[in-house]
Amino acid sequence: MVLSGRFGLWLMPEAGVRDALQSQIAGLAREYGTVPFEPHVTLLGGIPDQAALTAPLASLAAQVGTMTVRLGDIRYQCEYFRCLYIEIKPDAALVRARDLARSLFGGAPAGPFEPHVSLLYGDMPEELKGAIAARLSDRVPRTMRLERLALYDLAGRPDTWSAIDARAL
Repeated sequence: MVLSGRFGLWLMPEAGVRDALQSQIAGLAREYGTVPFEPHVTLLGGIPDQAALTAPLASLAAQVGTMTVRLGDIRYQCEYFRCLYIEIKPDAALVRARDLARSLFGGAPAGPFEPHVSLLYGDMPEELKGAIAARLSDRVPRTMRLERLALYDLAGRPDTWSAIDARAL
């Protein structure tokens, strides 16, 4: 699966939560034959051009600052990138960060902002996703501190995506 718009802005979790989520993501990828990826919250996707992105990245990181988000339930959809994910309850700080990102970078079209942390990418039967969600439901942290803003090149498969630049929030 390849995304339209080659670049994306990700909010990255604190080290302890990142490591726990990365372990879950890698384990699920091995178990179900999918690709692993870094745990993140997509702040903005669909950015078509890398030109002049570094200056707005630093500005956005400085304006946003660290934030703690509340995590909800594990959900699943019939979408490759939302195969299995933890919903995030958007608060004013997260919505403001998204609005600032859109004003600085353009990117994804206006629409509902549905922040989440993916656990598994792929196309799987609903019953299987439901069983996995039930199995993992007690292993989800209730909050997550977001400490870095990263610009990712999303060309190709998820296991080839790479960070271009990252800034502390």
